[in-house]
Amino acid sequence: TPIGKTPRSCPATYVGFCETACLESGVDTEICRASCVCLAERSQAEGLWDGLLRQNLDAEGEARYFTLADQCREEAARSPRT
Repeated sequence: TPIGKTPRSCPATYVGFCETACLESGVDTEICRASCVCLAERSQAEGLWDGLLRQNLDAEGEARYFTLADQCREEAARSPRT
């Protein structure tokens, strides 16, 4: 089932799923949260959001998404905790 009619209204749902998957891989809670928020924002900015939520990114879109995921995770890991 689709997450929603307007994907931009659903980043919180996406972030929740993303955080769960991240935490299950053994990554710190704060890093997961920051990474997932970053990835949601950048996916929207890069025009990947609609395809991501519909799970129909093409190969180029998937490659870009995983590059963004790596960048967001690296940035979150380097950020100081407050």
